[in-house]
Amino acid sequence: MTDRILKFHASQGGKSFVGIKFSENAVDFYYPETFRWNKDINDIAVSDIDENISNSIRAVLSSIEFAKTKSKEKTKLNDSCDGDDFFAIKSYIWIIRDFLKNGYYKNRETVYKQNQNGKINWKRTLSKQALYSNGSFVYKDFVVSSKSSVDNLLVEIHQHCVKKSIFLIGWLFGVRSASIGVKNLKDIELSNAKKKQYIYALNLEIDKTFDDEKQLRLKNMLDVVSGLNNSINGELVYGVDSYHYVFERMIDQIYGTENDLDPYMPTGKWSCGKNASPLFPDSILRQKSDDESDIYVIIDAKCYRYADEGYKNDDIAGLPTTDSIQKQLTYGDHLFKKTNGKNTIYNCFIIPYNKEKQYDKKPAGNKKLLYSELFATGEWRDVKSNKPYEKIYVFLADMRDVIEKWNEYNHDEEKADLINDLKKLSSLAE
Repeated sequence: MTDRILKFHASQGGKSFVGIKFSENAVDFYYPETFRWNKDINDIAVSDIDENISNSIRAVLSSIEFAKTKSKEKTKLNDSCDGDDFFAIKSYIWIIRDFLKNGYYKNRETVYKQNQNGKINWKRTLSKQALYSNGSFVYKDFVVSSKSSVDNLLVEIHQHCVKKSIFLIGWLFGVRSASIGVKNLKDIELSNAKKKQYIYALNLEIDKTFDDEKQLRLKNMLDVVSGLNNSINGELVYGVDSYHYVFERMIDQIYGTENDLDPYMPTGKWSCGKNASPLFPDSILRQKSDDESDIYVIIDAKCYRYADEGYKNDDIAGLPTTDSIQKQLTYGDHLFKKTNGKNTIYNCFIIPYNKEKQYDKKPAGNKKLLYSELFATGEWRDVKSNKPYEKIYVFLADMRDVIEKWNEYNHDEEKADLINDLKKLSSLAE
């Protein structure tokens, strides 16, 4: 068996595919181009992948799953499937972790019946009514034990799920498919008849199972069996066609505080009394200031390429366009009016970058957010305005930090740093 090769591809911008593709002899991983690797990466045999690389890949794939399950709008996922089929990567990960902890599913259910064939259970047999004949007790039927045929089938299904999961992504956990006897994609494909049998058996068992742990195992097995069977054009794909929404949601997880954005959405109104569709801000950060008034930060996360092109104040390639600037100013106006001008309102764009690169001949440092020394204003606005939100500052966020930290429990430090930076910038502008 020829070892599969893991190939790396940098996806350019926020509207390029990010994810993973499996073919017969290769695994292609597409990552955001500003993602910072902890070591130089080159195409590598799957069997030679170390923990550093696998951890990085898992982090990117986890961010995709986050957008799929928690998005506020439908994110277009490239799952290469027809109908209800799907590539159940979350269940593959669960199956592998469960297998590494508990091994293969075991047949635990014993069925007892009266028969002449099978392993005799003497305790149960002797408890039955015996016949007395010629001075001896005679038992007409022995009680024998055998394993449940349904449970035997579950063992078979679990072995299939483990093999399929390990072949596809076992290398992310240091488990090789050769150790379980799987050589290629054909070894993990099912006939349509077998697939239907497995699905029927799993659904039947789920309906009558009240053990939470067993039910979780069965549901993950069902996801794996229900997922892709025959690959399309010899390739299995999991990913997202447009990563910009993923980046937006991760930034919202780190810096946003408002789950209900309805109060922050400006809405147009027609003379007939009908409302036009509202504008939706990406994220709102709200905190109390020392004087008990509110501080608001209106955040627009942009998965643009400005930082990839170098740090050039005179180069606007990859920066937000006028329509984005107009929206941020409109959000500020709406919030200013809604709060009667009694609170402080800031505005910013956040764009991904790689903090190990240098911009304008200076190191980025270890700050989670780097101020780019750029800000945007509306040419049509009052240049003498003292409203802080009239200047929309551009910050750069290290993509790896964002991917690794979005799912942490506490982001108070990141929120405080952003507000402090905006306070300093605003005071310098006065």
